[in-house]
Amino acid sequence: MICLILIFVSFVGAFRNYSGPQLAFSNVTRQRIPSVVTYFEQMKEGNQLLGDSFKSLMTALDGRSEAADLRAATDSIEKGINTVNSVPRTDPEADRYRARLLDLLTQQKNILTEFEQSTSANRRARLTEAERKLLENHRLFLSDYSKWLPGFMNKHGY
Repeated sequence: MICLILIFVSFVGAFRNYSGPQLAFSNVTRQRIPSVVTYFEQMKEGNQLLGDSFKSLMTALDGRSEAADLRAATDSIEKGINTVNSVPRTDPEADRYRARLLDLLTQQKNILTEFEQSTSANRRARLTEAERKLLENHRLFLSDYSKWLPGFMNKHGY
């Protein structure tokens, strides 16, 4: 009997001092995905879409046609920008990496737009040089990000 009284007193104390989210049945039944996991998955997807754009562009240029069809590359970039724009804000350092990836995606979009609108005879050479620089910036981003990410995930319990 004393044990039941102690349990009851403990529950009352916990209830009175509870400062978490409002108690509701929906809090127990819905599965919540932590924003850190969402951050990781969306950053991974945004990076993959940037890579897909690089591949689509190279495939289009290998066709040797001046009227290269860049729709696949452009579609990948648009999806990537939308994905990275929806990455949740978790902390300032994570947001800096999100901004860097978004900048790379935006640069790729600008390169594609300039190529499509250009009538210059050397537009293919300019595109190749711009892509080379962007690929180098992407490589640096991946190097920095892959060094930072394990500590970030560990810090948040993953």
